[in-house]
Amino acid sequence: MNNEISDSDFSSAYDLDSDNRIDDGYDLTQDSQSTELSASSVYDLDSSSDNEMLNSEGNDFKDIQNLIDQSNENDTIMLSGTFTGDSKIVLNKTLTIVGASSGATLDGKLLTQILEINSSNTVMKNIKFINSFGISVHIGGKNVTIDNCSFENSINGELGSALSCSGDNVRILNSRFLNNIANKSSCHHTDGSAIYLIANNATIDSCIFINNTGYNYETASSGGAIWLKGSNNSILNSIFINNSAISKFAWTLHSEEQTFLADGNGGAVYWVGNNGRIDNCSFVNCIAHTYGGAIYFKSANNCSINNSSFINNYAVGDAGAIYLGQNVFNFKIENSKFEENVALGLWGVLSQDNAYGGAIFAGDFVENTSIFNSSFLNNYGNGSIYYSGSNIQVSNSMLERPELIIENATLEKFLQVIKNSTLEECNLEIDNFTLCSASGSLFEVMIFSNGNINNNYWGANINNSDDFLQMKLIKSNDEYIFPNFWINLKVLNEADNSAIANETPARNRSIIISKDLTTSTVYGKDGKIGKYFSFRLTDSNSKALANKQVIINFNGKNYYKTTDKNGYVKLQINLAKKGTYTIVACFLGDDNYNASFKSSKIKVNAVKAKLKVANKKYKRSYKKKTLTAKLLSPKGKAVKGKKISFKVNGKTYTAKTNSKGIATVKVKLNKKKTYKFTAKFAGDNTFKAVTVKGKVVVK
Repeated sequence: MNNEISDSDFSSAYDLDSDNRIDDGYDLTQDSQSTELSASSVYDLDSSSDNEMLNSEGNDFKDIQNLIDQSNENDTIMLSGTFTGDSKIVLNKTLTIVGASSGATLDGKLLTQILEINSSNTVMKNIKFINSFGISVHIGGKNVTIDNCSFENSINGELGSALSCSGDNVRILNSRFLNNIANKSSCHHTDGSAIYLIANNATIDSCIFINNTGYNYETASSGGAIWLKGSNNSILNSIFINNSAISKFAWTLHSEEQTFLADGNGGAVYWVGNNGRIDNCSFVNCIAHTYGGAIYFKSANNCSINNSSFINNYAVGDAGAIYLGQNVFNFKIENSKFEENVALGLWGVLSQDNAYGGAIFAGDFVENTSIFNSSFLNNYGNGSIYYSGSNIQVSNSMLERPELIIENATLEKFLQVIKNSTLEECNLEIDNFTLCSASGSLFEVMIFSNGNINNNYWGANINNSDDFLQMKLIKSNDEYIFPNFWINLKVLNEADNSAIANETPARNRSIIISKDLTTSTVYGKDGKIGKYFSFRLTDSNSKALANKQVIINFNGKNYYKTTDKNGYVKLQINLAKKGTYTIVACFLGDDNYNASFKSSKIKVNAVKAKLKVANKKYKRSYKKKTLTAKLLSPKGKAVKGKKISFKVNGKTYTAKTNSKGIATVKVKLNKKKTYKFTAKFAGDNTFKAVTVKGKVVVK
């Protein structure tokens, strides 16, 4: 390779670029400082800028703490490398802390918590928090933003092993929560292994939660991934896979009146609070040892779930997907699907009781629940929807098999029970409920253990209303028939209060296949030239599944892809930062195939840059002798803002490349001779280190 360039290659742009733009997209204003701290390295800030020059080296949490203590309000701190320590970092001022060009990892080594944020308006971005002992990050300030961060392998937290929050208006964006465990012993409960939040107006958006577990062998555990309490909170565009809330004794002893010892509720999310919403989320393979395989709601008013999927979630007790507990009012589910969710109703050594709510369970203290444009397929339990509260509305939905159980409920006027919905082989089971007509006349159905119905029923007042279920009964042998579907009145003997589950046709297994990938970084100006990562979706016989939607979560974003005729989806990997990344694909299933998911690793290595130098000739009397070097990407694009070191005549000079990729230093060479020099770029998270040689002749 020719590493020499002529003077003309540099044009006249020898001046260092004076702006403070950082390559990863952060623009520093003139009245803010930017300090870069590198583990095991020394970084000098550009002396030509307004920034204070700080030299800091180390890889300890204390080095970060010192930098925080030296900073002013609203400064930006940039970290690179891996930091460890034996005591947590405390942040009491408003700062932006960013994993800069080489990224940053804060490793608790399973010895300590990592970070406490007491200030408001703080931003944490591009940082990986791993191996904390106890809470990894606690947020006490308001208006804090966590963006594109990872929380991995934190353990022994009581309330939020990875992240706990008590400040309002927090935003948690594009982040990953992997393999966190809340399992502190000898505490009254362990909740939210990924996030424990008591605050208002919080937003969790475009995050992924995989293999987070809350478990306690002595007391209760709730919210395998998230435990949340407050008003106006939202979970948006997020994926939950293999999260669980486990209590060893949660189902040891149960009776009709009481459950003793501990509970494990909400395999993915435990929600308390008003005006909350869950939009465009997926819950797959989540487990609760008691209630709510995916989500448990309690004391919640005006909450909603929209455009979300609940696939293969599992509750040892009731509600394979969603449990609506005490004091849940005005709850709405829209445009969502519930498939292959299971409620076992297994209560350990005392009894095996009825399993209610294969998908949804709503208890006695629930009022005004609406379900629109949703589907319930192949859920296992005593009814996909079990409802004993007041006022349930089901419209424009698909229900299959014994899906709706109404028991001890009061359904008031204006209510639609089922309207414009499709029911396939569906049994509507009704036990001791009251339906009020528009005129106030009552329609009563009393079902007894012998399967007989009493003679006191009326349907004339509501028979032809569009807003009511048509309740005119027609007797046919042992069954009573509604105009559009069957009501199964068969009830088992009261002495034997167990349920017999109807078998549903099993769907075929789906499999996602992938291999780990090794690739190189891509410099932004080189365009999208990275390798593609591929997933293949097949059935159990390796037959390709075409035209299926697969969600790929990578680097904090969700990508919605459709498989080609060979079952493949692919994503181009254009990353500027080296490191090992997790990529996850999730198929949510359909009418014919079960859901499946697969996680893989992508190792991204730094790419080789091009460094060119110009050989020089000067007269001894010339006062402005310079050395120059030009740094280029693999595609020949200028690389700006990188430090180049020149070593000549026993001295070292440094400069940063300007917008044309050129670094220039002034040198003192007073003797007539030929000098050899080296130019070196030490490398960063995008480019490998490179060194070239040149010469300068003084006559």
